[in-house]
Amino acid sequence: MKYTLYILLLFLIFQSCKYFDFKKQDDQIIASVGSAHLYKSDLEKNLKNTISVNDSAIITQNFIENWARKQIILQKAAFNLTAEKKEEFNILVEDYQNDLYINSYKEAMLAQNLDTVIRSEEMEAFYDKNKAIFKLKEDILQYKYVILSKDIVFKPRDFDRYFRTHSSREIDSLLYVEFKFFVGQLNDSVWYSYKDFALTHDQFKSLNKKQVLKPNYFTTFQDDENYYFIHIKDVKNKTEMAPMDYVKPDIKQMLLHKKKLDYIKDLDHRLIEEAIENNKYKRYY
Repeated sequence: MKYTLYILLLFLIFQSCKYFDFKKQDDQIIASVGSAHLYKSDLEKNLKNTISVNDSAIITQNFIENWARKQIILQKAAFNLTAEKKEEFNILVEDYQNDLYINSYKEAMLAQNLDTVIRSEEMEAFYDKNKAIFKLKEDILQYKYVILSKDIVFKPRDFDRYFRTHSSREIDSLLYVEFKFFVGQLNDSVWYSYKDFALTHDQFKSLNKKQVLKPNYFTTFQDDENYYFIHIKDVKNKTEMAPMDYVKPDIKQMLLHKKKLDYIKDLDHRLIEEAIENNKYKRYY
């Protein structure tokens, strides 16, 4: 990693040197270190967003000093490098620049042409074929809960009975009509990790995990401020096969990644074929 960063630094510095060398002759020179020059146009670009004259002066001074420091170090380093080492770095810098160009082109082509739609049938087929890789690494559950303030006038026992015997849609309608203000989550078709469940509310952390991780488990309790109603609809334990709904986002990313790889492979092949057809690519051995 450090070596890669070093090459990147060399690339940026060498490119800046080239950039300065090709400045127009009428561009005013602000500072020089050896044969390298800093031009007025470079300062103007850097000072576009300055707020005051004082800010501009400080930023100008810092910019010049930083530029000079880099050039001094670069020229000292270059002087002490052997010809072989310079050639090695030049090759690495050229390779890095080529990779930047190629990757930028491929990313642009992917953005323009890749079909990012992953159909349900594709995901289902991938899931069925690769179930072994989708074993759970944590306990998961489907649940719903409602928290009602003790400031609300209602009979907790009656609501508990209603909560246990009615659908989420019916509970939702009752809450909005009768209570209006409540905290809860009634979509019990979504899978959550036990960790996420425990973080839903501070009071949930104190619940017995073994009790919670039981299908069709109901519990009701209270503290000084609220009544809590929880229903655990279903549970999947660690090492069991993950339900497809739970791993759908992962499957979608895997299939999209494969699509990208396949597209890039096909793009490479088509470009080579095109170069051969147009007589741009020739082999002499």
